[in-house]
Amino acid sequence: KRLTLPLSTLNGASNENGGESNSVASNAADAYACVRTTLAPTYGGPVNDLKLLSKVRKDGKTLEDSKYVFYSTYAKIVGLLRLPLDGDPIKSSALLAHSGEISSTGCTCDGRYVITAGGPDTSLVAWQVSTSALDAGIVMGGDPNLAFANLLDGGAGGENFKEVKDYFYLCQLREQGLETTDARKVSGVIPPRQVVNLFQALGFYPTKWEIQNLEQELHTSSDILKNQDNVPQVDFQGALRLFLNHRPVYGLKRSGLEEALTKIVGTGGERAIKREELINVLKMYGEKMSTDEITNCLAILQGASPDSDLSQLLGEFPGMMDADDIATELLCLQPRQ
Repeated sequence: KRLTLPLSTLNGASNENGGESNSVASNAADAYACVRTTLAPTYGGPVNDLKLLSKVRKDGKTLEDSKYVFYSTYAKIVGLLRLPLDGDPIKSSALLAHSGEISSTGCTCDGRYVITAGGPDTSLVAWQVSTSALDAGIVMGGDPNLAFANLLDGGAGGENFKEVKDYFYLCQLREQGLETTDARKVSGVIPPRQVVNLFQALGFYPTKWEIQNLEQELHTSSDILKNQDNVPQVDFQGALRLFLNHRPVYGLKRSGLEEALTKIVGTGGERAIKREELINVLKMYGEKMSTDEITNCLAILQGASPDSDLSQLLGEFPGMMDADDIATELLCLQPRQ
């Protein structure tokens, strides 16, 4: 679920939001433009509440915003996050607070205590906040770049990390031109269009809306360098962080395809759709695809000529397609075991 905090909360304490998602997207309070998407804690279900904690100033009389955010998930888990929110798993803590649903939360005006209410267990618990414990964990956690790398299967020494690095270098070569005879200039950075290419090469295919949010983030983030033309330039660590924050946490599941197909064909008991009708759905709903776009995609999937006719390409698919057909024949996923 997507949650909204004022933009001023994003980069510091004094002066951050998909089915259900373990990401937190920050939105500019004045324009409701998404300025950052970060990985949220992935235990206890999606985050359903965020509260910026206050603290007492040194004068002992007035309050100011701290650099800590209290969060709760739908069930069982509460914890702390330290600002700025960037998806670093080391900058968060978690506590098993209730046996089931967490129905409501609150915090005292000085940020020293938070109160959580359970659901069916009808419990009300007051917790003392210890920000020093979170700070100590961050110090002991070591290099934050390794923290992001360790989110990949195999960690920083695994094949997935090597693959990300290889594709990052390929994106630099593509930006310069793969067939050029000029001397290569390895700049160590890539522009936004190559960041999208990197995501797609790694198996994450963002929608146009997600790409728009990504570009907005790249242009507004103070963490991303800009060249003299104000075009964002993303280095390897930045690209890795963006990928891990934006990709779906749990990936594409067969159950999700089945649910989507049920919504398309209705609840009349049908579990399949005509291939021509599926193409019409792609043209009419959501982020609509043109006939040329569909033809080009099918030609690439089938290894056919870009000049192939759409009706000819469709002839390679079953006349009626269920979720398994869409997964294996159209999306080229592994067949169900």
